Amino acid sequence: MRAAEGCAANLGGTMENKDNRPKEIEEEFAEPVITSDDGKKQEAKMPGQAESAKQAAASKKEAKQTSAKNKEAKQTAAPQRGTNQAGTANDRKKPENVSENNNGEVKSGWNAKKIVILAAAAVVVAAIAALGIRSLVTGKGLPLVSDPLVYWNANKAVADAEALVNEVNDLEGAVRILDANMDKDTDGTMKELRMQYFYWLSENKQREAYTYIRNYDYVGAAQVLEPIVALNADNAEPTLNSLFNTCINFATSVEWIGDVEHIFFHSLIYDPAKTFVGDDNTQDFNDNYVTVNEFRRILERLYENNFILYDIKQLYSVNEDGSIARRSVYIPEGKRPIILSFDDSCYYDYMKPYGFVQGVDIGADGMPRTFIRNDDGSKVYIEDGDYMPILEKFIKEHPDFTYGGARGTISVTGYEGILGYRTNELDSPEYDQRVQEARAVADGLKALGWTFASHSYGHRTINERDNVWYATDVARWEAEVGPIVGGTDIYMYPGGVVPDSWEDAKHTDMLAHGFRMFCGVYDEPYLEYHDNFAFMERRSVGGLSIREGYLDSLMDMSGILETEVRPQ
Repeated sequence: MRAAEGCAANLGGTMENKDNRPKEIEEEFAEPVITSDDGKKQEAKMPGQAESAKQAAASKKEAKQTSAKNKEAKQTAAPQRGTNQAGTANDRKKPENVSENNNGEVKSGWNAKKIVILAAAAVVVAAIAALGIRSLVTGKGLPLVSDPLVYWNANKAVADAEALVNEVNDLEGAVRILDANMDKDTDGTMKELRMQYFYWLSENKQREAYTYIRNYDYVGAAQVLEPIVALNADNAEPTLNSLFNTCINFATSVEWIGDVEHIFFHSLIYDPAKTFVGDDNTQDFNDNYVTVNEFRRILERLYENNFILYDIKQLYSVNEDGSIARRSVYIPEGKRPIILSFDDSCYYDYMKPYGFVQGVDIGADGMPRTFIRNDDGSKVYIEDGDYMPILEKFIKEHPDFTYGGARGTISVTGYEGILGYRTNELDSPEYDQRVQEARAVADGLKALGWTFASHSYGHRTINERDNVWYATDVARWEAEVGPIVGGTDIYMYPGGVVPDSWEDAKHTDMLAHGFRMFCGVYDEPYLEYHDNFAFMERRSVGGLSIREGYLDSLMDMSGILETEVRPQ
């Protein structure tokens, strides 16, 4: 028994405690392994059975051979568990987590792992299917793996873009959706819609930028425009890029040392065939007026000579005690300041048959429009019939032609109303409506950067009437016209005639009414400051001044006049 005990000791247990047999052996074969000592014990219990002993020895030898073959098979192929010296697989008790396939091969916990993997795969497939259904419904691509603006369905992209505009007025968001899905635009619908939306977006942003520009904050204006300039890569809206570049270039300014030019016009002739007809008014029209085409040429020439529109009210400031202070002129480097003003923008009755428009209003886009009237009072619009719409369009194309959003100063009388509305007829049943319409036009023009000035009420020179008459004239303009245009402290002397002395009672009376900037007419620039007012000369622009060379010191005026339509 010592040999058996030694063997048992080597296996880590005793003969009496067979439950402590090596664990790896039991797991491998699933039944106790018969040792040589166990064979001797069986011989002691069954004497005389030599044949059984021989058979046992043969079985042992066969088991060793089988074990060797199994070991070799394990090295060359997947594990195959079969018979051993204790019997066949069918005779053994199988572990609970082991199964058998059709070939008698035993499978273990691999099945459980496969089930877990298949279940996880099923969850992923179900999730993708659900997202696919969502994509079909919403038209959007899969989140986390695609751009959330990209849709699978072009119609859905268009519908969502339209909803953004109609429900929350998000034009920029709509444009970005359309841009992200433009590759699905098979019929041009998305492209056309994008053009419309981006035009609206561009116009809105440019208007917003001008709220900064009018405060000379070009940096702030550039910040408004910059995000959508990136959406204008194809330059579909060139005015947007022009305004943005202007904001960048005008971010700094320099002090101007020199004269500030001031030129003025009257209403423009839109149909010269009706103007120069050889009657008593022909000479006046030929000397003091220009046509719409001549005005366009003048604007181009001013721009080519680096002039930039400047607001007359930036020349001075008014203190609380009524005194004024001179303000330095700052403009972008390389530019020359010029002030434009326009007299008699009332569209007098005598001008109706002579090729002039009869009034101005504000369109739905906020831009001025000119018109004539039918006999029943209805309007017939004349495109670019006067200086207001022409100058607005020119500035739109050349935003660097104005500094701080300056336009021009509109100088109006009152004896035949203003801007084409007969607000002088106080007893008319249409008076309130006319005032309301005229005020809407004035407000619209001021919103664009225009200013207003008084040109007296009755358009009489300061030497034509006595002090009492002139005082009444100033008071009436202030009562009837002032509330429509919102008041002003700028006075343009009728005919350019100024008092012989600044102590003249007519002049001091106008000071008492709050006027602080007075303008005459001369052929050279001039500006002077006094304690409580400033005085500035203006150059008249008309056929006479151009023909006689009075404006040559301003710039070359050759080729401006339409000689083919004017009297020779």
